[in-house]
Amino acid sequence: MTDVLIFDGEVLRGPTDLFLQDGLISRVGEGPVPSGAEVVNGGGNTVLPGLIDSHVHYDPPTALIPSAVRFGVTTQLDLYSAPDPKRTAELKRTGMLEESDLITAGFLATAPGGHPPRNSDLPRLEHPEETESWVDARVEEGSEFIKVVVESTDMPTLRPETVSALVQAAHNRGLIVVAHANFLDDVTVAVEAGIDGLAHALAAPAYPDELLTRMVDQQVFVTTTMGIIHDSADREILRDPLMEALSASARAHLGRGLRGYTDLFDPQELRQSVQQAFQAGVPVLAGTDAPNLGTLPGVGLLVELDLLVLAGLSPVEALRSATSAPATSWGLHDRGRIHPGLRADLVLVEGNPTEDITALRRVVRTFRLGHAVEPLTT
Repeated sequence: MTDVLIFDGEVLRGPTDLFLQDGLISRVGEGPVPSGAEVVNGGGNTVLPGLIDSHVHYDPPTALIPSAVRFGVTTQLDLYSAPDPKRTAELKRTGMLEESDLITAGFLATAPGGHPPRNSDLPRLEHPEETESWVDARVEEGSEFIKVVVESTDMPTLRPETVSALVQAAHNRGLIVVAHANFLDDVTVAVEAGIDGLAHALAAPAYPDELLTRMVDQQVFVTTTMGIIHDSADREILRDPLMEALSASARAHLGRGLRGYTDLFDPQELRQSVQQAFQAGVPVLAGTDAPNLGTLPGVGLLVELDLLVLAGLSPVEALRSATSAPATSWGLHDRGRIHPGLRADLVLVEGNPTEDITALRRVVRTFRLGHAVEPLTT
């Protein structure tokens, strides 16, 4: 690609050139074009690392749920879906080029009768002595990290000693542990157990200082998922021409809040807690909880980045939350930045999203391992 601004995952540089070869980034900067190379003129637009959504639940692309890669999302962290060995084998780090990479927790850890309440297929557990075999079973199924539910609002949840035992068992196998925890008491239990990340923003305006300090010391990341809890200020994107590429049912899905949650959470409090965590030095990762009501794979991450800017982050800081920050927190060292030797998972957009985050809505082309994927057309 010639004549492109490059957001490399941290800062903007250029205009300059970007060279791809054999699915990798081979050179950043001007230089001779190899004989026979395909030349793409970037027209002064911006190329970024492929975006990373740090919280989804896998559903195959349909008319309602188009492929996230067409919105520039090249990696998705699946925080719970039933194990699918065939799909795991297809997607594991090499990928189906028309879809995002999917890195999955498989089944989540939860108590009998706990969240999610209506899934009878979950292999639930209760006691600390069950945790070693439970984690071993997930590894056998192909899980690449572990998710644990800590939610004591109106249903049973795992006891603190069981959460701690799960974290230890997972860490002994080199696995990251992320916790579903929304409220302060549950977040405290999860952090004290030694988890690596939180799957949601805190449903309160502020963290206590002692807890926040501990999170910074442990580098516990926070995943945002603000888009499923929204007010009218959050949905300017519904009036964007991009929506013309979605079906009417998809637009309706995106415009609704997650049933049962919108009455429990205040959007402004979520934004305040995210801003406080970020300012304190907690890694903040953009995640959607797609395809729940109020969000969708791909386009939902664009909403999430809008909300991060609304919460007080700069566009550059918001972009880091979907590129270099998740690459660091999840240990995905082959992506999330533009640097020679890394995967050529990239997105080219019209304009400059480091100045205007909504430029991400104008995808020119996504690259998966150097393979060009065309955007949705309006």
